[in-house]
Amino acid sequence: MVTASIGENYLLFELLNEPRTMEEIVKAWIIYGRPREPKAFFELGERGLMKKHLERLKRLGKVHLEGDRYMKRHPTL
Repeated sequence: MVTASIGENYLLFELLNEPRTMEEIVKAWIIYGRPREPKAFFELGERGLMKKHLERLKRLGKVHLEGDRYMKRHPTL
């Protein structure tokens, strides 16, 4: 089980004010704060952790995937 910090969840949720691909989410460096070396290793970690965060947000009904883009789920009026 991944325990996310409030800051990480907030930053990811704010990033999703616009639809984003996983690649765009990874390049935001929410977990590591900036690109690090070896880049492939840290991108893999960033991708894995963001996937876990997104899965949790999907289970909570806050985010959905449309095509290849994640976006906030807006409550129906």
